[in-house]
Formats: sequence, structure tokens, C-alpha cells
Amino acid sequence: MTARLSPLNLLPCAAALAVLSGGAQAAAFSYDLPPGTSLSYQTTIRILVSGGQETSQSLRFATQYTVLDEKSGTRNIFGSANIGEPGSTESVKTVPAGRFTIQLDADGSMGDRIAGLAPRSVPGWTPRLSFPVLAGDGSTTVSIDPPIGQESIAATVRKMSSANGITLDYSHKTDAGQAKQGISINSYEGHAELDSAGKTAAKTSSTLVATLNRGEEMPVTRIVIQSENSLAGRTLLNPAELENLRKDVTAGIAVFANASGGADADTMAAITKYLEQFPAGQFSDIFGMIRDQAGVSKELEANFAKIKEGAKAPGFSARTITGETVRLEDLRGKVVLLDFWATWCGPCVAMVPEVKELYARNRDKGFVILGISSDHDLETLQRFVKSKGMEWKQVYEAGDPKPGSIRHLYGVMKYPTTVLLDREGTIRLVDARGDDLAKAVEELVREK
Repeated sequence: MTARLSPLNLLPCAAALAVLSGGAQAAAFSYDLPPGTSLSYQTTIRILVSGGQETSQSLRFATQYTVLDEKSGTRNIFGSANIGEPGSTESVKTVPAGRFTIQLDADGSMGDRIAGLAPRSVPGWTPRLSFPVLAGDGSTTVSIDPPIGQESIAATVRKMSSANGITLDYSHKTDAGQAKQGISINSYEGHAELDSAGKTAAKTSSTLVATLNRGEEMPVTRIVIQSENSLAGRTLLNPAELENLRKDVTAGIAVFANASGGADADTMAAITKYLEQFPAGQFSDIFGMIRDQAGVSKELEANFAKIKEGAKAPGFSARTITGETVRLEDLRGKVVLLDFWATWCGPCVAMVPEVKELYARNRDKGFVILGISSDHDLETLQRFVKSKGMEWKQVYEAGDPKPGSIRHLYGVMKYPTTVLLDREGTIRLVDARGDDLAKAVEELVREK
């Protein structure tokens, strides 16, 4: 099993995302927002993983919601989500993460389908951060579909009056004995401050604790997801601005709705047409990125086709995470394993013990390993390498494989990918692991 990297992941026909559902209309509050209302939210999500692999990550979102129209009490809302680069502390940089529509009733009921592209791959993100589920008078529980896992949970809710409206506190706890294989929600705590006059959520926050049980032979993983969300701005579009936005969104959503799930000719033609009609449109960044990545994907396929047994390995020069410069040419005379991996890749992490053992047995026989990591941030990579005692050199290449990178040069599109070179720099084995890799290394180190 491998973890795959593909620009085509940006082309779902409809991105289903976990939402919170249920709850009756609260007497002191409703989402009775007029068309043209545009709300800006700033969100921070922290993800902590422990047990087996220890990782942590912080993500920052800037999300804008605009009410496009209202029919029979249901509002069609366009959402534009931009994600901050890992480690950013000043402001959320404009990196497109999602363009989508949702349906929201005044009583807080939300449709179970999101059209377009939503940042569904980010645990903890959901439109309910900005439109929390409401609870009517006398309600003590609400049904919540948490932003991780598959099953709804029943949360108790406490509603209190505040100076500007109401506050809602949600709570759910599960007995430890109910844990099962797969993802189990242990606890959920949420807080929402609702502005009755503005008919918006001013602030929300939540902490979710879950466990991932992958079977008796695997350690139980503990996952903590924390979110903080606050209203950053509010505007009202004039009729002309609203009409232009409706046309833009209709055209953009149609591209996703008709996409086949790949960068086929029809999809790319639709993207080109949209970019011609709306060069500065709401979807232009994402569609431009898809267009560019489709071109890169073809380049990767062509480059990987050259990485075959008997071919000379393409040369490169790179800087390691310790600041050294490593050149493939300088490793001539040694048996070299190029290991393309990442700490977020489960199969890669599972290979670490056997690769460590292979390195220990053969390092004094002229065997070297060079790891090329595509981790999301350098700190996570450095911490993992140190904790696991991985003594071979590591090169860090963030983001997608760009022209000039080692991953682009070798056409890497999935993880892990391994390329084994003999002492002359000739490729002898591609994508080997386990016993096949160990046997090949031991045979090559015996060759002089």
C-alpha cells in the first residue's frame, strides 16, 4: 500500500465534508442573513498525534462566506477558504484551499452536501466552525457529526444569555470501555458566542479527543484536534457585485460538477473557458493551479519512465537538513539507496525499522542511504528523524515536486518510492522493499 500524491485530488465532483446537524431554532438567535452579506473568519486548527508516531501541526485558515440568495428560508452560501502555510504566525497567506457552496436555514439546519472543492483533507475543518448547530429552548442535546470519524455523537448543550446574544456550550464524553477498532471519539467540548443582532457567530472553539485503533499489533494512536474561530469582518455587497459573484460561482461550481475526477481534455477545456471568462474570478487561483499541476504531472510521468533498471541515475546536488551539500556524483563507488518518503506517509513510517536494520548491517560495506522527504514542515521531519535514530542523510523538499527538485527529476508521484544504485551510479532496482530490497543491497555490496 502506498500514499499517493496527485494534483487530481483537487478535482472531486462533489466534496463531502463532515457537518453538524440537528437542533431547533433558538429563540434569541437565527441565521437570518440577507443576500449579499459577506462574513470573514480567521481560524486556527491544531492537530496533535501521539502513540507510535508523535506529530503536531498548526494550520491557519481565512474563510469568507457570502450569501448568494435565499429561497423559502434556505440560504445558498458561497465559501472561499485559504489556508496558511505551516508555521505562519503573522497572517494567513493566500493559498487556495477550497471554493464551495453550502445551504443553511435560519434555524441552523445545514445541507449534507457541499458542492465544489472544500478542504476536506484537513481534520478539524468544517463550515460548522462558523455556523455552529443551534439548540432551541428546552433542548439539552444535539446531534453532532464530528470533523473526524464517521458516526454522529450526541452532545449535551447548555445555552445561556450574554450581553450580545447567547452562548452555547457543547459536551460529549465516551466511556473508555467503548473503544473499538477504527476511529473512536473519546470527548468533544465546544463553545460558541452568538451575536443576535448580527445573526452571526462571533467566536467558536472546540477540542476533540479521539483514538485510532488499527488492530492488536499496532499501537493505539491518540488524536487531539483543537480549533479557534473568530469573526474578522462583515460587508454587504451591492446588487451589481452580488450578481457578478453569482455568475462567477455558478460557472466555477459547474466545472467541478462536470469533472470526471481527472485532468481529462473536457475538464481542462472547461477550466480554460472559465479562466477566459473570469480571469480574476473566485476560482481562478485553484483552476490555474490545477492547470499547472496537470502539466507537471505529465512531466513527472515522463521522468519516472526513465527511472528503470540499467539506466544511469540522473545527477543532482542538494542541501541536507543539517546544512551539508550532497552531490550524487560524490557518492560514486558506493551502493546508494534513494528513499523518497515523508513522516505523514504510513507505509513509509512502517518501513523505518527494516531500513534502519538494513543500514546497520551494510553501512561499513559501502552502503549509503539518502532520504528525500516531502514533509509539510522541516521541524516535524527533524524531530522524527532524531527520535527514530535515522542516522543517514536527509534532504527536505517541501510542497509538490517542482522542476529542479530531486522528486521532479525522478518523477516521484507516490510514497514510498525507492531507487537502488550500484557503485557505478546505475539504477539496479526501483520500488523494492522488504526482503527484495535487503537481498539486492547485500548482493551489490559484495560486488567490487
